[in-house]
Amino acid sequence: MTHGNKSIHLLLGKYPIADTSITPTPIHQLKRLSILLGYNIYIKREDLTGFTLGGNKNRKLYYLIGDAISKGFDTLITTGIHFNKILHACGSTATQVGLVLGNIVTNNNSTIIGIAISQNKKIQIERIHKLAQSTASMLDISDNKSSIKVDDKFLGSGYSIPSKEGINATKLFATYEGILLDSVYTAKATAGLIHYAQNKLFNKDDNILFIHTRGNSGLFC
Repeated sequence: MTHGNKSIHLLLGKYPIADTSITPTPIHQLKRLSILLGYNIYIKREDLTGFTLGGNKNRKLYYLIGDAISKGFDTLITTGIHFNKILHACGSTATQVGLVLGNIVTNNNSTIIGIAISQNKKIQIERIHKLAQSTASMLDISDNKSSIKVDDKFLGSGYSIPSKEGINATKLFATYEGILLDSVYTAKATAGLIHYAQNKLFNKDDNILFIHTRGNSGLFC
């Protein structure tokens, strides 16, 4: 098939949607953290999608609700599931699948790094690969297991249990950028981001994009 930015819209255009979010969400540089950590760090604000407390889980509702409405249903029950480096929390496999397949469709060579927050690396990669295969088959595109990269060093004591590194990352983001994180997803993902930067695991001239997938409801518990 012909790859390119327009092909994403062509691939998805045949599926009905329901507009549930404010999109596109902004990308902006984290200027203070960029200076502190020594890299060009940007953030994708999926916490600003507008529905309830925001978050990228709203995006799947585009298609789930769109499909339900097109079939005449009126009730829906559902549960959640150019940068050089893109980091996100990969507790849900769907986010990373979308990023990896989007990379392939657009011929982008960005490295997608999923920071595991619920499963070890081996299990998470297999979950991502399985969903990527079925999604790629549905869209009639290729997938590549070797492009799936997961780091499970920031799990801490387990899913939903705050980690020391995550708490420190939350304080750092709030202090330097005024951005709130949650202990389950984004705090552990940013702990990974900070570790990579402090240990110079990025290339000097890399542009780093962190995807804030929300989860801020945990701040009120």
